[in-house]
Amino acid sequence: MHSNRVRAFVFVVLPAVILVGILVGVLNGQTAPSATPVTDHADISNFSLVGTENGLYRLIGSNSAAPLWTNGNVRRIVQVPYGWFILSSKGILFSADLVQFEYRNSNLITKTVKYYRSNGKSFGVEIQDLKDLECDPASPSNIVTCSRDSVYISTNAGTTWIDFSSPGIAPGSKSVAVYTDPDIHILTGHPFSGLYQRNFTRKSGWEKWTKGIMLYSDFAEEISDIHVEATSNGPAVYAANNFFPNVYQLDISTKTWKKLWGQKDTFNMVESLYVRDGALCFLTRDGILEIPLSNAGETRITTNDKKSETNFVNEPRIVGNVKELVKRLEASTGSRAECLLNVKNGNVEYRLTDLWMYSEPSTNSYMKAALHKQGLYLPTSVANSKSQMERTFLIMSNAGLNMITIDMKDDWGYLRFKPDTPLLRQMGQTVGAINISNFIASMKARGYYSVARIVVFKDKALYHYNGGEFAIQDSSTGKPWRGSVTGTNGKVSLTEEYWVDPYSEKVWEYNVAIAKELIAKGFDEIQFDYIRFPTDADNLENMNCRYRDKGMDKESALMSYLNYARENISAPISIDIYGANGWYRTGARTGQDVEILRNYVNAICPMYYPSHFPSDFLFTQPYDKRTYRIYYFGTLRNHYIARGNVAVRPWVQAFNLYTKYDREYYGTNYILNQVAGVKESVDSGYTFWNAGNFYGILLQTYPNRPSAPPAP
Repeated sequence: MHSNRVRAFVFVVLPAVILVGILVGVLNGQTAPSATPVTDHADISNFSLVGTENGLYRLIGSNSAAPLWTNGNVRRIVQVPYGWFILSSKGILFSADLVQFEYRNSNLITKTVKYYRSNGKSFGVEIQDLKDLECDPASPSNIVTCSRDSVYISTNAGTTWIDFSSPGIAPGSKSVAVYTDPDIHILTGHPFSGLYQRNFTRKSGWEKWTKGIMLYSDFAEEISDIHVEATSNGPAVYAANNFFPNVYQLDISTKTWKKLWGQKDTFNMVESLYVRDGALCFLTRDGILEIPLSNAGETRITTNDKKSETNFVNEPRIVGNVKELVKRLEASTGSRAECLLNVKNGNVEYRLTDLWMYSEPSTNSYMKAALHKQGLYLPTSVANSKSQMERTFLIMSNAGLNMITIDMKDDWGYLRFKPDTPLLRQMGQTVGAINISNFIASMKARGYYSVARIVVFKDKALYHYNGGEFAIQDSSTGKPWRGSVTGTNGKVSLTEEYWVDPYSEKVWEYNVAIAKELIAKGFDEIQFDYIRFPTDADNLENMNCRYRDKGMDKESALMSYLNYARENISAPISIDIYGANGWYRTGARTGQDVEILRNYVNAICPMYYPSHFPSDFLFTQPYDKRTYRIYYFGTLRNHYIARGNVAVRPWVQAFNLYTKYDREYYGTNYILNQVAGVKESVDSGYTFWNAGNFYGILLQTYPNRPSAPPAP
């Protein structure tokens, strides 16, 4: 809902045909090497550039586009008086004429990806994923960009970059801006720590500027975009929140953010801040919104409805026309649209990013297979018991489920089937094997979807293999590393977690061999759990991953493993992640960066268990709906962080951890609210988790079928 202090007015945007007609550019340009050259005469007063997954295009008319650069993804286009900067998957590009393009990546941090194939291993070096790109409106040679770990500034038009570590309680920058007044100031927005400023001229450190920025449960919401406009009174600075949407203007003298617009208790995205015709514009899921800066309490909403011009106070009806525009852009370029720069009569008419929000999801056969699966986790010990399986199938029928996820390599690294592959017989240990043939046959007879859970890097069996050959080593002793924790009594004890080296190709080969055999035996999907680095220990600094190759980090280790898995597994792949890594745009501590890992998998399964969040997290009235809020907002956040490219299938809590919240609220409504949160957000599916198979709560929640057999 909108704030009662905001009056909203709906006004007209041109139909898509007319709009795309306006977006006609006649730039003199030369296309990428394999494309047909463009020979039109230049007109830099009226043109349109489109960034797509496959490159940069210039619009010609309303139905065609000419490729200018097609060597990577283009996410943002920034026009400066001396040319254009392009934010791409290959780093920063600059062109003075849209004919010649040059990389301006000097000093930008790179990441190394390892490729492991039958002919050995090789490496690829890439610019670390860049999130944003902006220029100083008063001094356009000042350019800023950011990655997860760093904020960069160039004072010589990108020729060289100066690197500052990302501020905040964990690495992560989503947005940047720069302005001169008269010192050079850098701004950066964090996914959960707020907004920071540093005075580059005076060489000061990062200073937190979050006064007025929305907080929830003691966390700052993601700062999605920052925009600076040059005015006669000096720089005007604007910022926005994603997810819990707000737009702000900065009072530089007091370092305070004034809220211009927001939607309380509502999910939305706010991207693409820019100023046009005296109004602050931004892109949402609902269309382009405009706030007249002469009266920031009044909001005009760009819509496709010419007849509608109604005053709204609480719940405005927003009808956007961007989706139709994006369809036309994608038809013209033949690629998924990412961003648009349209200049009319020398002025910016549209400067839009994140247009993927309006694209159809990029689905393939594996993702389609993983979608809309609703299931439960089954301990392996249940599978060989006819009575327990009948009870499981009854629960599934009652609850409308169609999927079972079952351990095939468990939390200790034990195989729960008898392998045929020589490598698995050599390296693996089998305990409590199930009859896979019978299990798969009973699943297929009922039309159920089967998922093989493989615990990857937490593996006691492989940890001890060949004298600890694949275990993470302890740098202080040279022996296999074990996590240690200090209790409240000061006593130090070792955890019962045994970790193998995530950089080891042999560890990769072993786990993928398990997956390949299970697919051959009839499983529909492979799910990787504990696909991360250790987190729960006091001695993490002693970990020595001796198989780590130069230039690699946690994210590139998981990227490299999943790339190897994707190349060798002919089936859907899903991964389990911490709830925090699905809620926030960060891979801190674990390496589970959704923005990166989405490129290799078909489903992501965040663990949004309410009992695992702080007790005051989203604990607002009505208090019993906290479980709904966690799953509703969490599923949407993960979907948008992954840019709609994967099925988001959260784990749903079907156990009582006896936390303060659970003691008071755990019951059938607890379950129903979680499921409703998933279904009313993205509705890609979910999986109930109860490690001990105590699913009596589901029989209470869904009792509309015949009585179940006695609980085991």
